[in-house]
Amino acid sequence: MNKTSTWQYWVLLFAILVLAASILFQIFDLDTLFNRLYGSLIGVVLTAIVTVFLLQGQTQSQEKREKSIKIFEKKQAIYHDFLVHLNSILQDGKLTIPERGSVERNEYIDLIFQISYLKLHATEENTLGIISQIEKILDLLSMESTYNKDMDRSFYLRLTEELLQLMHIMRKDLYGDNTTENSISVNEIAQNLTKYALKK
Repeated sequence: MNKTSTWQYWVLLFAILVLAASILFQIFDLDTLFNRLYGSLIGVVLTAIVTVFLLQGQTQSQEKREKSIKIFEKKQAIYHDFLVHLNSILQDGKLTIPERGSVERNEYIDLIFQISYLKLHATEENTLGIISQIEKILDLLSMESTYNKDMDRSFYLRLTEELLQLMHIMRKDLYGDNTTENSISVNEIAQNLTKYALKK
C-alpha cells in the first residue's frame, strides 16, 4: 500500500470510531442519527451545487472582461497605427499613389487598409465619422498648394480643427465618451494652437 491509501484508511477508521462512540455514548440518538446524516449530505450537495454555479458565473465574467481588455488594447494599437500613417501623409503633404511596379510605398492603399482595420473594430457611426474627417483632411491637403502666405493661418486652423474632431470621434469610440462638447471647444483649441505656430 502506498502512503495515500494508508492515510485514507486511517481517516475512514477514525470516522467509523467517532460514529461508533457517538452511538455508544448516546451523543446522537440512533433514530435521529440517520436524519442528521441525510440532512448533512443534502447540505453538502446543495453547497457544492451553489459553489459550482458561482464559480461558473465568475469564470464567465472574468473571461468576458479579459476579452474586452484585449479588444480595447487592439483598438488602441489600430488607432495609433492609423494616426502614425495619417501623420506621414500630412508630413509629406500628399497622398502618394505611385505608378504600378514602383518601389515607392502606395499611401492610398495603406490608408484603405487602415480604414478597413478601423471599420473592423469601430462602430458603424464612428467609422463613418472617421471617414468623413479623413475626407475633409485630404480635401484640405489637396487645396494646400493653392494657399498663399496669408491663407496659411486659415489652412492650419482648419487642419487643427479637423484633426481634433477626428480625435474626439476616436476617443468616443475607445472610451465611450459621449460628451458632444469639451469644456474648451475644438475651434478655440485650434485658434490657440495656430496663433502660436504662425507668429510672424
